[in-house]
Order: sequence, then C-alpha cells, then structure tokens
Amino acid sequence: ANIETPSGEKKTLAVQRKAGNTYLIDLKSKLLNYVGLYTIRITDPVSKKISEASVYLREPFSWYMKMARDNAYTKKPIISGSAESSYGFYAAFLARKYFPDSTKDQFLENLFNQKIGLAFDLKQGRPLPDVSPKRVQNITTTIGILTDLWEATKDTTYLSDAAKLGDYIASPEIQKEDGSYRSGNTHYTAVIYPAKSMLELATAEKQLAKDNNCWQQRYIRHSESANKAIKDLLVRRDNIETEGDLTFEDGMISCSALQLGLGGLQKQDKSERKSYTDVAAYMMDKHICLEQELIPDARMRGATLRYWEALDLYFVPNQIMNSPHGWTAWKIYADYYLYLLTGDEKYLRDFMDTLGSCIQLIDKTGELRWGFVPDPYMKAQLFVQEAPGSIKGKKLDTVVGEQYLPMITSWFRPADENKIVRFGDQGGSGDNTVYEIFKALEECALNKAYVICKNDGSLLTWNCTAKKENGIIKIAPAESVINNIHFNADQPYKVQIKSAKGNINVNAKKGLQWIGINGSVTSY
Repeated sequence: ANIETPSGEKKTLAVQRKAGNTYLIDLKSKLLNYVGLYTIRITDPVSKKISEASVYLREPFSWYMKMARDNAYTKKPIISGSAESSYGFYAAFLARKYFPDSTKDQFLENLFNQKIGLAFDLKQGRPLPDVSPKRVQNITTTIGILTDLWEATKDTTYLSDAAKLGDYIASPEIQKEDGSYRSGNTHYTAVIYPAKSMLELATAEKQLAKDNNCWQQRYIRHSESANKAIKDLLVRRDNIETEGDLTFEDGMISCSALQLGLGGLQKQDKSERKSYTDVAAYMMDKHICLEQELIPDARMRGATLRYWEALDLYFVPNQIMNSPHGWTAWKIYADYYLYLLTGDEKYLRDFMDTLGSCIQLIDKTGELRWGFVPDPYMKAQLFVQEAPGSIKGKKLDTVVGEQYLPMITSWFRPADENKIVRFGDQGGSGDNTVYEIFKALEECALNKAYVICKNDGSLLTWNCTAKKENGIIKIAPAESVINNIHFNADQPYKVQIKSAKGNINVNAKKGLQWIGINGSVTSY
C-alpha cells in the first residue's frame, strides 16, 4: 500500500490484513503532516486488484470561518432580486462574533447598510414592490442576516428591522391558514428554510423579552408562526410540491427535514418530539438517494448531488452536476438536529463527513470556490472573465471534470452597483450560495466538540481528544473557540475538560447533554 501526498510524493504504508478482505492501515503516524488531499492505494496480493480512497487533512475550523469572511470582504456580496447573491453577509457577520477585525467588519457592515435599501423598505418591513415581493426566501434570508448582525453588534436597530420583516412573513400575505409560507399559491416553506430563519429571529428576541413587552410579543408572534409552518411540514412529509420541477428535489427534502428536526428540538413533550424526529428521519432516509454516502473520495464524501445552481449564465450546457455545493449544507443541519434528537452516531458521522468535504471549497491559500464538479469528463463552455480588470464575461470552450470551479463575484459585477440586479443581469450571479456552508459550520461545529462513550468502553471524538484515566474522561478541545461539548454517555461519568482557565471538573449524566467550558451541564 502507498499514500500519495498533496505534493505528489508517494510513501509506503504499513498494512495489517484482518479477516477476509479487510485491511487495517494506520494513519496516526506523521505521514499526514500538512494540509491537503492524500490518496491511499492498496493492492490485493492475490487478485492484484487496486482499491483507492482519500482523506483530507484540514486546517482548524476557525481558519475556515476567518477565510470565509475574508472572501466576503474581497468578493463583495450583492443585494439583488435573489437571496443567493447576499449570502456572503452571513459569513461576514458570523465570523465577526468570534474573530473581530475592525477594518473588514466595519466595511462589510457599511456595505450592507448602503445596499439593503435597493431591495427592502425596512421602515415598512417589506420588500420593494418591484423586487420579487413574494419570493419568501429573499425576505427570510434577510431576517437571518439582520439577526446575525444584531448578535455581532448588539445594535437593536438591526433586530427591529428583522422583526418588521418577520411580521410580514407571519402576515396572511405570506402565511396561509394551514401554516405554510407561500409565494402566491406555491408552497415555499421548504425553499431554503423560512421557518428556521423565523426561529433564529425568535431566539434573539427572547433574549430581550424578559423585561420588555414589545419584544415579548414579537417573540411569541414569530415563534408561533414558525412552529405553525413546521407543523404543516409534519403533515405533508415528502408530498410538498414547491418551486421548480416536480421531482424528488434535494433541497425540498433536506430543508423540510432540517426544519422538522429543529421543530422537534423545540418540543418538550416526548411523544410530540418523537413525531417530529420520526418524520425528519423518514425524510433523510429517502434523501440518501441524492447523497454521496459510499464514495471513498474525501472531496465529495457525504455531499449532495445537485444538477442546478449553474444559473444559465455560468456554465453551458446551462446546468451541471455539483457536489458539494453551498446547498449541501442544508443536509448538515438536518443531520445535526437528528443527532441531537436521537444520539445516533450515524448522523454525527454523516454531518462531520459532509462538513469535511464542504470546507475544502476553500483551498489551502484561503481562496473560496463555487463548487465541485463530480463528472469525470464534460465538454462545455465556461463563463470566464473577458479580460483582466473587466466586469464582463465570455464563454470559453473547455473540458471540465472532477475539479473545483471558481467564484465569479470578484469580477462579475453590476455596471451600476446602486441599482438592483437579477439572475441573468450583468453582475447577477448566485455564487454566494457557497457561504451557506460556513453558516452551518458556525452553528454546528465551530465552537462545539462531540464525545460519544460507547458500550465497549471506547470513546469517539470530533473537534477534541478524549481519554480515560482513573475512571475520569479527560477532554481537550481542539481550539480555544470551543465553549460547548456534546456528551453522549452510556452511563454517568466524571469528566474533566481542559480549558484556558484550567481544568473544569463536572459530573456527566447518562444520556445526551451539553457540557459548557464554564462547568454547566444541560440535559435535554
């Protein structure tokens, strides 16, 4: 067996043959000593057949969060007729919470404030009438961005603006009697995740609601709206029929499942929580047909298979399979919530595998790419920059295959950035969708570690290390930004957590719980 390093160097691997055709390869040595993709090949001595797999040695998660913000700084997000163009603001404001950079943060906040009025009347809490006023995800994505900007700055103006838009979403114009959010007659609750965005808003409002009736009423109104929408998804299951072609569509299923999972976590009644969990699991079991669950290629492991998002403009033929792509992150949320609900290891492994493939969209230099093309060979016309310094593009005859495609926002800009643009317009690209990955990273993994204590006494860890010594499980988080450890225990344990302030000793219970770096233990 041998391993090929990211630089192309080949090294011999020690192999231990187990029962049948199973081989054990030890990768804990110094063979993996710098960031990049490593390819492993092993030849069966009898059949001479060659098996191949790959692993990716990544940077710490915090590095990817910072690089996502840096890419938003250099590839300025665009407020347009589609939410897809503004997603870079998510990465900008989420990174600011943990890794403030006054120059970049202020620039991006100012840019958002300068441009948001192109699409929204924030005083009235409505999209402008000529900018897709019923395109639900435009409004709820803006709610999410404003909520994150409030979290980063604590300026309540931003949360008030988000609350006004939340009232519009909860109004009969958008939310119908069955609870669904609709664009006209078309069901839109599972296009991106409007109910999740409303719950993010409500969670922020709840922090201000204790001694303030206005915020209390907003919290009640928006949380009730979100839960009504999710209950409608519970009834519909996979019979949704939303925008686009009437197919078993990746996002329709994963966005429904993730909102059902999040809705289940809101429920205190065990039987009610179970009903939401069961339907979310049912949806994700069916969704496997759209996932790269078996592929032994670390660039794509766990990613979703999408045939859209090239947006006519970027690639000819006008669509192409992409895996991973920014919308792959919807699956990460669904797996994350299902793990919190069930404690089933498969969901944790799956969401971490998927996140591991997604973050590779940032290369080792820090450059963010739009997506990965899994097809091995495709003749096409690729949309590229017309000339150095130009904001226009041209179509280039080329062949692509098993490669990353770059973002185009850095050069493909509107001729007048003070006017609204749409898909197909000059500057109307949707490549900012890739930033959904880093929104998921922040929520699910950036400041969190995971430990599973198995019945055989072994420990499984993500984003930390753990070992048993004298009956105590000692956990060392991988980064200082980690402030919560999810502990999945088969029995009560004494736990010691290494932190910057010294060792923290806690008594963990049997079952699922969060252990804070401050020593708190929260079962749920």
